[in-house]
Amino acid sequence: MDNAACVQAQPNRNSVLPIGGQQLAPYCHNALQLALLAMPGNPVLFVRNSITTAEVESMQAPYINGLLIQSRGILVEDSCGECRRHGLRPFPDCRRVEGHFDNSCGNCKWRDHGILCVRSDRSHSGPVSRQRNPPSLHSRASPERSLTPPPHHASPDRSPTSPPSADLKHSRRREALLLCGASEDEPIVVE
Repeated sequence: MDNAACVQAQPNRNSVLPIGGQQLAPYCHNALQLALLAMPGNPVLFVRNSITTAEVESMQAPYINGLLIQSRGILVEDSCGECRRHGLRPFPDCRRVEGHFDNSCGNCKWRDHGILCVRSDRSHSGPVSRQRNPPSLHSRASPERSLTPPPHHASPDRSPTSPPSADLKHSRRREALLLCGASEDEPIVVE
């Protein structure tokens, strides 16, 4: 039976990406991605027609990070709040890798909503706020907690971001490079 016949015979089945080994190595460009890649992995199920080859080949960090989380992560018993609200896409289940990407699930990381994922299912956070300026750390701090800011700014996947005082043009260029998993010194060329 050829592939087309298999697809027609099983129209409701999820598709599979065989990326449990080192298949994503050419797309991993930072220490966090490489650390996940070194972990044992599994093939990744995805909802049919929800992932394109072009998305993966674009090497955008959210796509690669989502695939790494799904292939190396453990199943979350109750889907995160974002997966419950928006549905399980592109992956048919909610998985996380404890201690990586701030515990975002693969679906949220794929959509580049990792920060919403980890906040949406915390019992103490209440409803997810979609405000542009969430409450500051100082307003949520208890007397026992240090109010000292972290030593550097970091995005949820621990990629460095430009400080607020950086030149706007430089910041945009750096953001574009970091989204592709590159650095200013080593840009990625996609052919």
